Amino acid sequence: MEFSGSPSRRPLHEHPNNKWCLDIDPDPTVQAHAHAVRQVTISRASFRLLLGATCTSLVALTAVALAVAMSFFGHQHQDRPSLSALSPSPEAGRLLDPRTNEPESPHYWQWCTEVRSPCDKAFNRGKAFCNSSLGFEVRARDIVSRVSLEHYPWLLSQSELVNFTSGGYCSATTLPVDGIPGMDWSTEGLHGLAVSEGNTFTQGATSFPNVVTTASSWSRANFFEVGRAIGQESRAFWNQKQLSHLAMWTPNINIVRDPRWGRAQETPGEDPYLTSEYAVNFVNGMQKEDSDGTGFVQASACLKHYLAYSFENSTALALDRMNFSAEVDEFDLQHTFLPMFERVVKNTSVGCVMCSYNAVNGVPACANPEFIKDKLYGEWGFKGYVVSDCGAVGNVENTHRYTKTFEETVRAVLSAGVNLECDSYFSNHADDFVALLKKDKNLLNLARESLVKIFMARLRLGVFESGDNKPFASVAYDPPSVPGDWNGWRPKLNAHQKLALRIATEGMVLLKNANLSESTMHPNGQLLPARRALPISVSTPQGKRKKISFIGPLIDSVDALQGNYRGPISYGQDDVTFYWGFRATLRDVQRKIKESPKAEVHKLRELLARDETEPGSDLRVDVDLKKLHGCEGSDFNRYGDQTLLTPNSNVLCDDDLQMEAAAALAAQSDDVVLVVGMDQTWEGEQPTGDRHDILLPRGQVKLIQNVLQAVAQSQVQARVHLVVVGGAALDLSEYIDEKQVSSIVWAGYPSQAGGRALANLLLGLDPLTVQPVGFSGRLTTTWYNQQYFTEFTDPTRSLLDMRMRRTPTTPGRGYRYYTGSNVLFPFGYGLTYAEFEVRVLPAGSSGSPSVRVINPSKRKASYVQLVYGEMQGAEDAQSSQRYLQLCNFYRVEVEAQSELTFETDCDTAFPDLVTRRRLRPTHLQMPDGSLQKL
Repeated sequence: MEFSGSPSRRPLHEHPNNKWCLDIDPDPTVQAHAHAVRQVTISRASFRLLLGATCTSLVALTAVALAVAMSFFGHQHQDRPSLSALSPSPEAGRLLDPRTNEPESPHYWQWCTEVRSPCDKAFNRGKAFCNSSLGFEVRARDIVSRVSLEHYPWLLSQSELVNFTSGGYCSATTLPVDGIPGMDWSTEGLHGLAVSEGNTFTQGATSFPNVVTTASSWSRANFFEVGRAIGQESRAFWNQKQLSHLAMWTPNINIVRDPRWGRAQETPGEDPYLTSEYAVNFVNGMQKEDSDGTGFVQASACLKHYLAYSFENSTALALDRMNFSAEVDEFDLQHTFLPMFERVVKNTSVGCVMCSYNAVNGVPACANPEFIKDKLYGEWGFKGYVVSDCGAVGNVENTHRYTKTFEETVRAVLSAGVNLECDSYFSNHADDFVALLKKDKNLLNLARESLVKIFMARLRLGVFESGDNKPFASVAYDPPSVPGDWNGWRPKLNAHQKLALRIATEGMVLLKNANLSESTMHPNGQLLPARRALPISVSTPQGKRKKISFIGPLIDSVDALQGNYRGPISYGQDDVTFYWGFRATLRDVQRKIKESPKAEVHKLRELLARDETEPGSDLRVDVDLKKLHGCEGSDFNRYGDQTLLTPNSNVLCDDDLQMEAAAALAAQSDDVVLVVGMDQTWEGEQPTGDRHDILLPRGQVKLIQNVLQAVAQSQVQARVHLVVVGGAALDLSEYIDEKQVSSIVWAGYPSQAGGRALANLLLGLDPLTVQPVGFSGRLTTTWYNQQYFTEFTDPTRSLLDMRMRRTPTTPGRGYRYYTGSNVLFPFGYGLTYAEFEVRVLPAGSSGSPSVRVINPSKRKASYVQLVYGEMQGAEDAQSSQRYLQLCNFYRVEVEAQSELTFETDCDTAFPDLVTRRRLRPTHLQMPDGSLQKL
């Protein structure tokens, strides 16, 4: 699904004065008007305008909007029933079907205000599709048998049709047969329920870190739990008057082929094994499915984008994803672009696969029977439905020029195996579509089987069950705390908010941590450990204040936290951004010292970094915390007693009026947290699209230079901590060896918990739990410098070149195929506070090596071990060519000043992709990022 909304807009039901909107009893006249509206395709702008009204004026506004819609849209859709044909029946609450002039199935409109199944209705009892003892396919076929041909183009289209009833947003594409409601498939849940046509939830859904940040935690538990949490919230909102639909168009499992790709942030990274592990766990968590796939699912996941999709647009070459053909050889298909899809389809009962905009070797992905019909359904045994990306069906004819007529296009996509169209290409040609089905029995069978798959997906969601048989009916939303609901000093977090905090903490990556001093002996005989730039020391001796400044265009930007496909931040938090999160955490430290028992304060003292506090002295935290953007930006806006979070960053940093002041502030500080990087104005889905390079914006470079120069010339010599925001690699080569840059942190897009997570990591502890916190994240992509792209013979076209292996004109891509010198940070790189020692032990009787991880520090810490095998490097199984392939990873907890030994091996579920033999471990990645051969 390719729609994203602005989180700064408040839908009608989120307005604080309109919380009762959905409880109004619908008036029959309004029902008739609403029934007419659902037959009209309206623009998103009109939709948001209508939703933006207050409930008290909704009826009047609806009447005006209907008048405008009837005059403006009526002549554009002559193939649909005319609005005048839809009139209220003499029976209150009944509507006339324009084809039969008979009353429509009764009480559809109760669906919008009650969570009811069509099988709860008396007139449906005894029908086969309501018989729970029958299989999903039998029940689906019974539904389809009741559908007239005239409904086919609508049911096979995810048209932007909306219903307005009693002030709420209902579902799309209504089926006026047997009281069966429509289904809005366009529900986004990439890293939390996102603003989309299928989600009308109230503010309060959890916004988890974007996928690349979650993947950097290297935790299968995180992958599973974030999927489960999103599925639970979707089901809970469904149970709460259908505020969210249940068919999620997530996860995105495309490979990051090039770091300039705007949607790298949505994916787990560049490796097919890691990507498949993420997806298998995420899908199983979201769907909460039975192992055999025959039971109900909590929510339905959808793998996207199938196939070889990793390009948005190139203005220089006048190409974009809508008309681009990915030229991919068989080896790269088998080793890079297909493995994740195959693995998830074979190891889960994922409900959906979305075909992509692009063509593959000249054939549009949504009209390609080789990959959908033959491979996906045939070879892999996929049981779900295939949906097109939004507009991709029409693009087969209009941008790819693969077909010339509507008839050719319908034949191409249905024959290829597409079951559902996102958009309205079918429904905009409804008469032609129906006529085509009437004259071609084979095409009719394909369309009928598509409807069977679509209704099977809905039946699996349990929305046709009746009475006490409704699955997941007990799933309820645990709302986050609201302003005024304080647990001690701050709002309490629900379980999902705690999960978001944990993942954000475990997903950030420490790229540099300079050594400021060696181990020394204190005069009292106590050995003081070597002092590194991080964690930041905030303990201060009597009479001195620590000066810490936050500088940069992203220090209090919500947009920079969330990335794309985002929903509203859970309300009741004042600590979501980097500056405010650090401020709130310092407040918690100070209150903990003041209010906690001595034993807890003593533990807090042990966790806080010390460089000036005398051993044995009282613990004091006295910090002068200041902030300045250094270039254009703004603070939070406030709305009543709630924080209305809006994008407020300027990543261009083109207004340098504050740069001199920022440099002066840095010169007076002990520590400077300099937050730079990207947001959705710099990288993202088309139209923002792909980057031309991997450099920081020039304005940000100027800001960094001014700050570093001021620090170098000051007497204080502040420690500068560079925090980088974004979803993909940036060329930071200038700062790796820069003396004034003490540390570098990649924060990714950490979302609603980003401010608190970064603060805990910079300080080395969570003051609320009085537990140590340290970096454990590792990169899931290779970070190059800008010179890498000069290794392509044609750098301008390098973004379009799909070849992964090294060729005479390309240098190779990713850790598997690139062997050059233009790498800043390798795949799997990430530093820790613990500075682990790792020893590889001889293989035991199992033939697999063991690893002994020693934690010499005084704090418990997490360690991530990556295991590699050697994969066949050519199509010929007899070839001697090999390349390294990640084949397993382990995330373990190691207690302070202790060691942990565990056996490593390759995952048997990921064999050699040429020989299909089991991989054996050949290399282990060490804590410094280097590879040790076994």
